[in-house]
Amino acid sequence: MSVSIVTCSAWVPQGQAKANPEKVEVNVEDLKKIIEETEAKLEDIKSSGEKSDPDDSEEDAEDGTGPQNTPTNKSEQPMDVDDNPVDEQNIEKLYNFSTYDQEDDNHLKELLSLKNLTMYGNPADDPLLVEGSLQAKEEDEKSETENHKILADDNLIAVGHVENDAAILEVYVYNEAGDALYVHHDNLLPTVPLCMEWLNYNPIDEQLAPGNLVAVGTMEPQIEVWDLDLIDGLEPAFKLGDPRPSRADKKKNRRKKKKANYSSKITGHTDAVLCITWNKEYEHVLASGSADTNIILWDLQNLSVSQVVSCCSGRVQSLQWHPNNGSTLLAGSAGGDVHVINCKDGSSKSWQLEGDIEKVLWVKCKDEQFAILASNDKGLLYCLNQEEEEPVWMLNPHEKSCTGIQISSKCPGLLVTAAEDHTIRVWDGGELMDLLTTPPTFVVQLSPQVGKIFSLTAALEHPFVFCIGGDQKDNCFKVWDIRASSKVREKFCPRLGLPVDAHVPDKTCLEQQIETSEDVEARFMSDMISGAKKKSQSGRIQKL
Repeated sequence: MSVSIVTCSAWVPQGQAKANPEKVEVNVEDLKKIIEETEAKLEDIKSSGEKSDPDDSEEDAEDGTGPQNTPTNKSEQPMDVDDNPVDEQNIEKLYNFSTYDQEDDNHLKELLSLKNLTMYGNPADDPLLVEGSLQAKEEDEKSETENHKILADDNLIAVGHVENDAAILEVYVYNEAGDALYVHHDNLLPTVPLCMEWLNYNPIDEQLAPGNLVAVGTMEPQIEVWDLDLIDGLEPAFKLGDPRPSRADKKKNRRKKKKANYSSKITGHTDAVLCITWNKEYEHVLASGSADTNIILWDLQNLSVSQVVSCCSGRVQSLQWHPNNGSTLLAGSAGGDVHVINCKDGSSKSWQLEGDIEKVLWVKCKDEQFAILASNDKGLLYCLNQEEEEPVWMLNPHEKSCTGIQISSKCPGLLVTAAEDHTIRVWDGGELMDLLTTPPTFVVQLSPQVGKIFSLTAALEHPFVFCIGGDQKDNCFKVWDIRASSKVREKFCPRLGLPVDAHVPDKTCLEQQIETSEDVEARFMSDMISGAKKKSQSGRIQKL
């Protein structure tokens, strides 16, 4: 059965990618080395084949295919159906049987002379190439360079895609003005990608110049960091942590642990990496959460573990640094617990919620305060205040696991949730985004037609554009301008001074949305009104 799933994605800010990405090519010296090694192997094959000729003839004799088994009795020979038997000399002239072995030897010698064909790393040095061929190749290279060029208003989008048995890191180019969306280049990953985060801190660069990298967490415990400015890269720029140990390594480690003086030092995760977040204030710090229940703070400058936080009761499924405080980390786990961690002293404030926490998000509200949003596998959405012990309010926006929460980067009050029920819902938190006192109001439900939604990412420069990934085989990824909905335009466009009735161009299948029917909308609003009357004993939680 064919599978096509987009599990995660990350937007790259405009201007961060190189205008002309570099293409990885084999070095001339490496090419010569490969050719020499190949020639040596072919020579070995030839020499071993010559030594084995007598054995081959013996085997032929045993299975009845050798010359000694050729029938000699005329009575045993098959009858010739042709009235004019063919002369043996004519057969020899026609098929040249006597020179077959010689021809094979000559052909093998030609194959062994690879240096005559591919020794030249630079095609211009190859005398066998005519001038016209070189000119055509140069034109092809020039055309390819133009196709790979990144424009100033282009956005790159890193996408984790699983297609049948292949795990792929795809790099898309999205241009809103030109309605362009296409795969620019891709790289093969070792296993299923589960999360990714863009960063521009490149410890490999001697000058520590800003880079264009994406950290990818997979089913393996090791994090791979890829350079998005390299095309046809065979391996990541660097890795964090150790690969999953083999059985032999596990046995060896168990023997070490039995020794009294053995002290274990954590060098990375021991299970799948489920979430990654990069610290924009302390750029050399990256945080990752894993199925091993640990949160690791990585020192990118030394490519090593800086700190391990073990406060979560289950798989760590979502992380985010505080936008204004680089030492405060928000975490949510499959145990239902949400933590605000002070990474300076390791202390944390916690809430125990229902179900498995899928996503957590900091949301800036009025008066420079920050609310915490947390969604779970039951489709619930909670709002938390760092100053309070109980949730401020609770919504039930989806029927299945709420896998995405995003705030528009530019439009005040625009909140979007996504779920495995195949839908996204748009909410209005008000122009001042006062979520710490009032829950958001429902605007519209949309269906992006990508199947179960596993990934939702807001564009950095475009207020209404969202990246959506799902599991629909023929359409698992979409970059969507939600202004395709008239209700979205009516509610939010005036806040940015944009016309409500403006036509949204659609050349990249951005319009495939289905608004809720009046019946569904009426039912949902009815549930909100009846649910608003229910409060917990503390009087703080509103179930809408």
